[in-house]
Amino acid sequence: AALVLSGLRGLETRNYKHRLENFNNMQYLGRLSIGPFNVSGIFDTGSFDLLVMSTRCGHCANQKYDHSKSSTYQEDPEGLRVRHSFGSGQVISRRGYERVQAGTLVADKQEIWEIEDHDIPALDVSGCDAIVGVGPTQGPGDSRLQGEKTLLMNFAVDRFTV
Repeated sequence: AALVLSGLRGLETRNYKHRLENFNNMQYLGRLSIGPFNVSGIFDTGSFDLLVMSTRCGHCANQKYDHSKSSTYQEDPEGLRVRHSFGSGQVISRRGYERVQAGTLVADKQEIWEIEDHDIPALDVSGCDAIVGVGPTQGPGDSRLQGEKTLLMNFAVDRFTV
């Protein structure tokens, strides 16, 4: 399977095909780099943020991302921590900024959320290191995102298909 991302750069439409791997016939995962770390992310069409399993989470099984080992990580000056709610549970995370790459697509100083705690058992048993929100725009009324761009916005992607 593949996620086909399309967008405009100037007057030229460009397409990028991102390979997705089938994990136990339950979810499709795509590889991306967050700073120097290669992670597997589940692409979530119902959310807008990029959340990554982090060493900040003491009980997380997949502690793939360690901000202290990244030369491109930037701490959030506000130290913002939030609760993300999903159908399967909740996540507590801390905002930071990092270089994110998916194949040839690159977003410097992308807003990321390091998972500090969660109550989603599937996160600890899946092959997922990140939740990649691919909602094409920021959520309505989400004041936390005012001025911040989603990953797709920074990749200049305005549509996609699986």
